[in-house]
Amino acid sequence: MKEALMGDESGDRSGVILALEVEVRDVLTRAGFVVHGLEDERDAGVRVYSDVMPDAGAGVHVQWMVSDQLRTAAQAAFGRGDSTDGSRGLHRTANEVMSKALLEIVVSAGFAAVLANDPVPYVVQVYLPHENGSASG
Repeated sequence: MKEALMGDESGDRSGVILALEVEVRDVLTRAGFVVHGLEDERDAGVRVYSDVMPDAGAGVHVQWMVSDQLRTAAQAAFGRGDSTDGSRGLHRTANEVMSKALLEIVVSAGFAAVLANDPVPYVVQVYLPHENGSASG
């Protein structure tokens, strides 16, 4: 299906991005991850969603989500200014390590992707094959 995405010049950019999202979800599922969408905001694991706006953020986004319990504990420790609370380091480390792993997985599957830490940190941005580099199959 990557070839179909690369050859699509019809201008139906949002359709192509949504098809790319399906491919990325499939790759991550085959790699053993349970994949969630934006609607599953509290679920831990991999979140995959599309941005179809015609700007630099267009593409498919892949983000590791720690558990709600860890996220809440880390936010509370940060709010208290408690740098000794292990939940802060675990939260940061889990996000850093998993975002790098997710990036390596999608790139190894032939997708063009980068770790895009702006505006949301630890998000892997998967590009359309003919933009910002090319995918190899």
